[in-house]
Amino acid sequence: MYTYAVATADSSGHHSSLSHSITIRTLASGSSNNYTVLSTDDPATIYGILDNAGCGDTLKIGAGTYSAENGHGAMIFIKDKRCTSKAPYIIQVADPNNPPTFDYTGHPLDGQVAPVPNHWTPWESDFSRAAWQIHNSSYVILDGVRIKGAYGRASDAIAGVRFLPTDHFTIRHSILEKNWDGVEGNGTDTVIEYDTFLANGYPGEDQQHQFYDTKVTISPPVITTSNDDGCDLCGQNLHTRSWHSYIYGNWFQGGSDYEWDMMTPATDYPVPSDGTMTQKFYNNVVVSSPHPRNTTEVFTFFADGAGLPTGKMKLDAEWNTFWIRGQSWIGNSYSLFQVRTISMARIELAK
Repeated sequence: MYTYAVATADSSGHHSSLSHSITIRTLASGSSNNYTVLSTDDPATIYGILDNAGCGDTLKIGAGTYSAENGHGAMIFIKDKRCTSKAPYIIQVADPNNPPTFDYTGHPLDGQVAPVPNHWTPWESDFSRAAWQIHNSSYVILDGVRIKGAYGRASDAIAGVRFLPTDHFTIRHSILEKNWDGVEGNGTDTVIEYDTFLANGYPGEDQQHQFYDTKVTISPPVITTSNDDGCDLCGQNLHTRSWHSYIYGNWFQGGSDYEWDMMTPATDYPVPSDGTMTQKFYNNVVVSSPHPRNTTEVFTFFADGAGLPTGKMKLDAEWNTFWIRGQSWIGNSYSLFQVRTISMARIELAK
């Protein structure tokens, strides 16, 4: 906050009296502060900075493990950060060669009984749905962290990172490992790039995935690097309900159900004028599981009636490589692209 008063002077050196003072309060969107937290810091300090840093700020997280064992097992809530492209809220690693790990293994998220001091009080009934949640925010960037082991007792839909509703949320250079969902959420202009997804999924449940796009409009390129083994008897590498998605330069391998799909979008976001759900799938490598639970499908068009009553789906797939490793007894019945429950929509395979 700054206070100013104005006076004038003429060429003869005569000065006026000071004007009434004017107070200007700077907003968080222009703060441009830099913070660094370490795994040895007090939890209240770490989570207080995470919560209270504003638009334009950069928070650097030091190397080490942040877990319940050393007092750092709290869920991270980033809420109401309405930032801009010129002043984003950035959370990144202090040393890219030594990324921090937030490890929730063995500690269910819905088992937390008290909030960390100065940390957000949960704002909704499903506050334990993710280790990190970005809520009602714009231009938040999460860069280079490792989040593993997020799970719950009352629900199997528990993510490492969950975003809703957001615009221009970016997560990059991060590792999501052995969470019951890797990344899940909804928003517009979401970027998921240069990340590694390792064995995310709930064993025995095909509805939890490496990346679960519930109702996102993904406008910029999406670049995800998948795991080399998958979560046995889990779900898909990519489950998308986006009206528009761009999937470039990925390695998808070992999905326990389909490798990826297109499912009817939710009605929360405006329907395009032509009613078409589109996906551009370019320069990807897809290596199917040798024992997929669905036995015959790599990609699926799936209409569940949620938001595509009269429209159509369009997949533009170019310059991709597919290595199909199904069981030998399947023979010629194995399909790269399968249409399921599409009685209301028209499918168009562009390439």
